[in-house]
Amino acid sequence: MDEEMMSADSRHPMGCWSPDQRQRGPTVCPHWHQIFLKACMLELLLLLLLLVGLSVWVFQQTSPPPSAALHCPEPSGRNGMELSEKSSIEQYFCQQTWNSSAAPAACLLCPQFWRLVGDRCYGLSMEKGIWTRAQKECEYQQSQLVVLRNVAEKEELKEMAGVGNQPVWIGLQVSGNEWQWVDKSSFNSTDFGHLPVVENHCGTFKNSQVEEDECNGEHEWVCQKEPRHLQP
Repeated sequence: MDEEMMSADSRHPMGCWSPDQRQRGPTVCPHWHQIFLKACMLELLLLLLLLVGLSVWVFQQTSPPPSAALHCPEPSGRNGMELSEKSSIEQYFCQQTWNSSAAPAACLLCPQFWRLVGDRCYGLSMEKGIWTRAQKECEYQQSQLVVLRNVAEKEELKEMAGVGNQPVWIGLQVSGNEWQWVDKSSFNSTDFGHLPVVENHCGTFKNSQVEEDECNGEHEWVCQKEPRHLQP
């Protein structure tokens, strides 16, 4: 009998009963299994804590210091979207120079694809059309065909329209047997040169010169409008 028990112990070094022996009593496993399981759980917990600590350290290293944080103006108004009159944006872009009361160019805003030249926004068309279409297209964009107030503005228009052989429509037409701008101001032939008064003729601009053509001709056109002031 002793030899059979010794043989059974040698076949089951873990100390658990074989399936044939389960009928004789409950299965008994060694206590070190439970210790091993607890050790594994403890090790997983330590790894999890180490991962959390490493994540916090990386976040602290990559976060900017408080002094480097951006300071945006606090919104005001009912919807929280209106900027205050003395917001940092206005103070940064719209502060006036010591010897000028005019707003700086950075404070003058033009629509997308328009260009700020001088104190006006200019928009060059991407297609051609007759003069009346050009006038309506400008009005649709809440603007008008170019009106030249003085000789200096010819250079501004030249910069916008470019130098080439193709004229562009401007806001000038024969009305009431005289040349007149679309804003109802008179045409100054002294500044812009003499133009023959011919009915159904409209003004064009080419190579820094004001010219004229039949209003049914097709050219590109230049619209102009006042810029939007960032500072109220």
